[in-house]
Amino acid sequence: MKILLAEDHAQMRAKLKRYLELKGHQVVEARDGKEAFTLITNGDERFDAIITDNSMPGMNGTNLLQAIGSNAHCPPTLLHSAEKRGYMDTGNGREQVDLHEFVSYFDFARFALKSGNPVEYIGDFLDSIST
Repeated sequence: MKILLAEDHAQMRAKLKRYLELKGHQVVEARDGKEAFTLITNGDERFDAIITDNSMPGMNGTNLLQAIGSNAHCPPTLLHSAEKRGYMDTGNGREQVDLHEFVSYFDFARFALKSGNPVEYIGDFLDSIST
């Protein structure tokens, strides 16, 4: 599978990339949501899955989901966060949202709370979309 990994923490990004590559996946890295959005929309690459952190500078994970949600060919996406709540930019500023509830509005997306070993819930996510 070709996976887009959006994560602003270099150490976490390297750990997840290593895990995904050991599982046989091709990984394209993005340092934040804006870079991920550019990779998704420029048309040069097609992704089989997206794994994105929520708390990133610039465009966060919720804003990335909003931006790609109108794309009819959006691949399965995992939004993960250490927090149950996050912020979404709206026309009236920033609004706090329950991330699990927010993600439920997108049929292609799932939410995972960062607790314990991220390899476990990422593995579960990838298993669920490859069957």
